[in-house]
Amino acid sequence: MRRHLDQATPPLRPTTKREFTPLSDFVETAHKSLEGNTGFGIVLQLSRLNNHPQGQGYQSLCSDYVSRFCKAHGAKAYQNSQGDIVCYSPKGDPSEIKVFVLRVRALFIEDPKVLTQDSKRGPYSALVRSYDLKKEGSAFIEILSKLMGYQKETSELGHTADKWVQLRGGRTEPLTPDNFEEIHEKILHLDATSLMQSQPICTFDKAGQPEEKMREIYISLADLQSAVCPGVNLLSNTWLFQQISLLLDQKILSYLADKRQCAHPERASLNLNVSSVLSEEFQQYVHRLGENSKNLGNIELQKTDVFSNLGSFFYARDYLQDLGFTVCLDGMTSIVLPYLSVDQLGFDYVKVYATKELIDPGQEEDEEAQLAAKKARQLISKCKGPHKFVLAHCETEEAISWGAKNGVSLFQGWYIDKTFMIGADTPKGV
Repeated sequence: MRRHLDQATPPLRPTTKREFTPLSDFVETAHKSLEGNTGFGIVLQLSRLNNHPQGQGYQSLCSDYVSRFCKAHGAKAYQNSQGDIVCYSPKGDPSEIKVFVLRVRALFIEDPKVLTQDSKRGPYSALVRSYDLKKEGSAFIEILSKLMGYQKETSELGHTADKWVQLRGGRTEPLTPDNFEEIHEKILHLDATSLMQSQPICTFDKAGQPEEKMREIYISLADLQSAVCPGVNLLSNTWLFQQISLLLDQKILSYLADKRQCAHPERASLNLNVSSVLSEEFQQYVHRLGENSKNLGNIELQKTDVFSNLGSFFYARDYLQDLGFTVCLDGMTSIVLPYLSVDQLGFDYVKVYATKELIDPGQEEDEEAQLAAKKARQLISKCKGPHKFVLAHCETEEAISWGAKNGVSLFQGWYIDKTFMIGADTPKGV
């Protein structure tokens, strides 16, 4: 499940930089001044956007929102050195606080790179959250302490929802034009055989035993980073990583073009860029598989890659299906799914992530996310072909049970790999 990042998001227009009171001034007296308080605190962890290509624009817009809110409601804003903002409203109206939080979250609703999630509060809550100090005063104090002792960690922007890449190690430097050329050259000459991994996509028989239908093959980005550039975060620059992902596509296609490495190509599921599907390397791969084959396997395309150029996607989709491939839309969540006409896009499969708000709506407190998840569940269960859905990231038995009850028949995830020991993490036997 390669993580292709959005190229279609329009640039944000930075506004005048806002200066707020240092957060340290507030934290020094917070324990005493907040004792027994019935007001509200709002935390905007904007440092999570520091590596986002449009992070400065987002931070500037949020600062403007905060300034206007404070002026209108008698609140005060504080900021730490990393750019996080804390608002303190001693006499805040709960409804106004909620509206403010939702408006800030709405800035990110169409940007999948900013999808972060708290298991209880839903999407974007890790970025923006309010605290009722009468009930959550201790939690507010705790987050203030964390922000003051803040140490930046590598974050998985985008997707949300995505555990395919687990970056290992400690602190890293960003991917930049200065180090890109050297890294690109190393990957170009790298033998990626040892970095290849795979994960089965299964159905379940009446006895509850899995039967492998497809096997996704990919290059472990964590292993790649360790082998080539252990001190660089490859995901820190969207545009440069896109070029690396194209090179990784070439590595996968070259590996699988060797029939000794791909005994059952009809079961292989490859996550590729749209442009890679139209490349000379892909044509060579198809030629080696045999032009007379009726089923050449499955190709997964990331939603952000698809919608960045629909014209190229439609051409690539028809080309693949004419050859004998099935085509899967990857990277779907309960937030995005209700807003797409899946049937009209002509995919053979749609891969939906088994997020908590989809599987267990009772745990979801964010009304917006809860409504989206409800629509997604209805769409899956009432779809003319629920067998078209692949429920990915299944980490619990509950996820598989939920999918089966709603007509889903294809599953993928850690729970299946570990419980049934059916050979994840190695491409051998594909």
